[in-house]
Amino acid sequence: MIEAIPGLPPDVVGLRAEGRVTKEEYAQQFMPRVEDALLAHGRVRVIYVLGADFDASSLAAIWQDGTLGLARLQSWERIAVVTEAGWMRDAVGTLGLMVPGEVRAFQGEELDAAIAWIGA
Repeated sequence: MIEAIPGLPPDVVGLRAEGRVTKEEYAQQFMPRVEDALLAHGRVRVIYVLGADFDASSLAAIWQDGTLGLARLQSWERIAVVTEAGWMRDAVGTLGLMVPGEVRAFQGEELDAAIAWIGA
């Protein structure tokens, strides 16, 4: 399940993922918000909060539409990933090497810090 994180600045797209995420949920819940932010601001900041029961196999759905990310690589200003999974935080570090914007991982209890960082 994907749901939007309310109360973020207009150029920040926030998503909370719990359990299994489908390609359709990702396309309907997340991608339109990214497109809107890009049209309005030219750049986008994204925060992903992956719940404790997030199904890691759902990563394929989340990254399936890589064409948006690759086509607009310079438009990604900041990406924050909040997760309890150590391996995921390590993977985010690797992602940071491939994305020109800033990428940072946060532990679950650091959600407020992640929101402050993504909005700064």
